[in-house]
Amino acid sequence: MNTRTILWAIDPFEQGLKFDRKTVKELMTWALQTGQKVEPVFVLSATEQPVTKASEIEGKISDFFSTFHIEGVKPTILINNTRSIAKGAQTVLEYAKEANAGLIIVSSHGRKGIPRMRFGSFAEALLTQAHIPLFFMNQVPLPVAVNLTKTLWATDFSNHCRIAYDAFLYQARDL
Repeated sequence: MNTRTILWAIDPFEQGLKFDRKTVKELMTWALQTGQKVEPVFVLSATEQPVTKASEIEGKISDFFSTFHIEGVKPTILINNTRSIAKGAQTVLEYAKEANAGLIIVSSHGRKGIPRMRFGSFAEALLTQAHIPLFFMNQVPLPVAVNLTKTLWATDFSNHCRIAYDAFLYQARDL
């Protein structure tokens, strides 16, 4: 499977949005080495549409990536005319198919308990609906002593999971 797009589902309005610099640099290097581009996507939902302009979203996303010295990323703004988190996830997945994306990077708050039940989880909705690999990026930097030489691959042993695993191996072969 030869795909050229990695989608990064990102909410630039997230308070305290920050990621470990080393992790972002490694992701961007991986994309470059495998000949892929990273395309940020933002789902504009019904609750945000009246007050948020496309130029404001693009500016926020560009500002976020420029903090990592990554210039020239062109975000895609997807419209979700509902307030449903699940429909927002479905909107991203439909676009991923259209864009021939081989991976979606999604940030996760790692909420637990009442906050998770109350606010829902876009990341969880993506996980339950996705038919392509997802890369979950926690917003908390990793401890210095973490060894990233292994990958844990969750599988249900279906043919689709095998195809996704083969695609992952193909993309990671040069690393």
